[in-house]
Amino acid sequence: HFLCCLWAIFALVQNIGLPQSARRERDDTYGGHWKHLTFLNQILQTILFVLCVVIDFVGLCTPSYEKKVSSLLVPIRDFIFLVFVFPVGLFVAVVFWGLYAYDRELVYPRELDEVNPTWLNHSMHTTILPLLFIELVICPHKHVRKTKGILGLTVFTLTYLCWITWVHHVSGIWAYPVLGVLNIPGKLVFFSIAYCIVLMFYFFGRVLSKQLWVYVPWRLMERPEISDAFHSKVSRKPSVTKPKVYGSTVQLQLNKQLSSASVSGCASQGGWSPKPKKFPNKDKGGGLESKGRFPVGWFVETAVASA
Repeated sequence: HFLCCLWAIFALVQNIGLPQSARRERDDTYGGHWKHLTFLNQILQTILFVLCVVIDFVGLCTPSYEKKVSSLLVPIRDFIFLVFVFPVGLFVAVVFWGLYAYDRELVYPRELDEVNPTWLNHSMHTTILPLLFIELVICPHKHVRKTKGILGLTVFTLTYLCWITWVHHVSGIWAYPVLGVLNIPGKLVFFSIAYCIVLMFYFFGRVLSKQLWVYVPWRLMERPEISDAFHSKVSRKPSVTKPKVYGSTVQLQLNKQLSSASVSGCASQGGWSPKPKKFPNKDKGGGLESKGRFPVGWFVETAVASA
C-alpha cells in the first residue's frame, strides 16, 4: 500500500504540471485537468491509497486505536474502491487504449506527445490497471448493497457528464476530441454505451472480489449452509460425555484405592506392595493383559472418572 501510494502521488503531481515536472505545458483551458476523467481517476486512486496507508499504519504502530480507526475508515475505503476506483479505473484504461488503437486523434492527438512524455501517458492510462488488481488481491473488501453501489456510480457518472457538457457550453471545447465529431444522437448513444460499460465493470469487480476472498469470515457467513450450521451449533446445548468404565464397580473401587495416598503409606510401612490384578483388555478382544499390567485406555479413563 505504501509503494502504491507513493506511485499514485508521484503520477498525480507529474500530471498536474507543477514546476520541475515532466509535463511541459499546463492545461490553462476552462476546467483545467478537472474536465478529464483520467485526472479524476488519479485523484480517486490517490485518496484510496492514502486511506489504506493510514489504516495499515494505525494497525501496526498504534494497535489500541486500530478498532476505532478501522470502523471509521474501512467502510469508506471499501466504498471508494468498489464503487468508484475499480470500475472507473478499468473504464479509463480499456476505453482509452481501445480508441487509441482505432484512431488516436479521437482521444489523444499527436500534438500531446510534445506536452506529455510517453512514460507520463502510461502513468495516467496504463499503470492504473495493475494498481487496481494489486489492491483487489492483497486486501479484502466488504461490499455495500447493490442498490447503493449502482446509485453511487450513477450519480458520479451523471455528474461528470453534466460537468463536461457545461465546460463545452461555456468554453466551446470538449474534454475529448471524440465528442466533437459526434452529433447529438451520437453523443447520447456514446454516453449510454459508456454508462453500460462502467456499470458492467462494477459488477465484474464485485464478482471478482467475492471469488478471490470467498473464505473471509463474513463471506463464509453469507453462505446459507454455513450460516445455518453455525447458528444451529451455537443454539445447541452442550452435551456431557460420560467416560467409559471398564470392569465392574469392584474394579473401579480398587482403582480409587490404588490411587489414594493410604495405599502408598501402607506399602512404605509394612513393605507390602500391591500386585495389580489382570483386567480384560478391550483392545485385544477381551483377553487378559500380559504381564499383569493395566490397560492404558482403561487406566486413563477411570482416573478421570474417579477425579
